[in-house]
Amino acid sequence: RFGPPLGRDGRAEHRGASRTVVEVDDGADGHDSAPSQARTSVSSKEGPITSEVLAAYATRMNEVGQVTALQERLAAEQKRLEEQLAAQELEGTQCQRQLEESAHASADLEDELQKELRSFEFLQSVQSYTEDLLDCLNAKAPRLEQLEDALCEALEAMYRQRRAERELLDTAMRVRAEAALGGSWQAPTVIHRVAPPADASLEAGAELLRAYESERAKHASHRLARDDDCDESFASDEEHDLEVAVSAPGTEAGEGSGWANEMHARVEEVHDEAEWLFGDASPEFVELKQVRAKFAEWRRTHPSSYADAFIELCLPTLLSPLVRLQLLHWDPLVEGTISELTWYRQLLEASSAEDAEAAEREHRLLAAVSCKLALPRLKHAIGHTWHVHSLVQTRQLVKGCGELFGAVQTLQRAAILGPDEASAASAADGALRELLMAAGFRLDGAVQDTCVPPCVPAPS
Repeated sequence: RFGPPLGRDGRAEHRGASRTVVEVDDGADGHDSAPSQARTSVSSKEGPITSEVLAAYATRMNEVGQVTALQERLAAEQKRLEEQLAAQELEGTQCQRQLEESAHASADLEDELQKELRSFEFLQSVQSYTEDLLDCLNAKAPRLEQLEDALCEALEAMYRQRRAERELLDTAMRVRAEAALGGSWQAPTVIHRVAPPADASLEAGAELLRAYESERAKHASHRLARDDDCDESFASDEEHDLEVAVSAPGTEAGEGSGWANEMHARVEEVHDEAEWLFGDASPEFVELKQVRAKFAEWRRTHPSSYADAFIELCLPTLLSPLVRLQLLHWDPLVEGTISELTWYRQLLEASSAEDAEAAEREHRLLAAVSCKLALPRLKHAIGHTWHVHSLVQTRQLVKGCGELFGAVQTLQRAAILGPDEASAASAADGALRELLMAAGFRLDGAVQDTCVPPCVPAPS
């Protein structure tokens, strides 16, 4: 604290009417840890501060060396404040960056949450759809099996009747040949592979022979006019003529209602009922393309949950009822190519294979469905409805067997993927062998039926 200059007697010297007080705190109180502080006050309680007073004060300050120290302290304080300001600005920048990062993280979490929510909703919808689909198929499966059994029974009954009529016709032909030869040749007994009709007799055979020859005569000119390179065989013409002849035995061909018309009517009833079997169900549960597309979307969008649910292994069984429904209208003797069937093309269109692996997976699915469902139908046709001497029917069966052979090979290549695939390949290979054995059995029987002994004298 500096005041007016002291006189010789130690008392303050007053000059004029003013008094100047300058306070300087140099931090000499021992608090070295606190920053240096300087406080200077120039006040006048008795009058205005004049330039003379300031000049005198500056002179006194210079005398004691306080100006330099004050400047140093002020510079240090300024530096401290600048550093503090820089630190605060740095902290503010870091806080701003953290806020931005938090905002981005929150946005990412929000997007992830929305994504997971959509995944949850999709999986919930898929689960609900699968449960409804299973309920629908389980409700229709018993009636579908009844329709399949009815169709097989009708086709087998038609085959037995046609076979019986053919045996009756052959017997009539041999009896007539024996009579024409005047007893010089004894006709061999016709091999009966089915039970003869209840009304089977020589008279019924002769009547059937007349009706058959009448049909053959009607189409004789047409057969002669055909080109020699026609794909049809003589046996197919005979089969058609026999079909017409037995449609109404004892009457003009096509008139009345014989067993052939009755059997065709039973088959048509099965087809008509099959058309309305799923009439009360939504198209998303009936149309094979929509069902396959639903599971293809599941595999494409959520492959992990799709694999965890083993949908790939369940698809052949899951799609079986819808494929079986369409196979009720399939006649392998007329259209043996499996790849041209509606269900096959629908599965291909709905597969949406993006790469080679997905395409191979779809081929395995088609091969599994073909071997599981189409192969038994083809085997049934070979064993019960195939007319071995028909070139058209035989060619159609050859096409179907060739495609099934390729399907079995596809499953055999996939057998290395796991035990389930190996089991499916083994089952398909066994079913194909049984089909070929059935075809061989029918061919062997046809050869035996056509081996007629030569004309030898009748025993005396």
